[in-house]
Amino acid sequence: MLGAFGITAERLATLTKACLRDITSEEGLYQKYTVTVARKP
Repeated sequence: MLGAFGITAERLATLTKACLRDITSEEGLYQKYTVTVARKP
């Protein structure tokens, strides 16, 4: 599905790893990531 928006599997993996690294960077800190993908009208 994300491929239809030009997001490659490699790019998605990179973004996911970055988010997980940020979440675990500080003990006791929890972050919520929201990603919205929409088409331009």
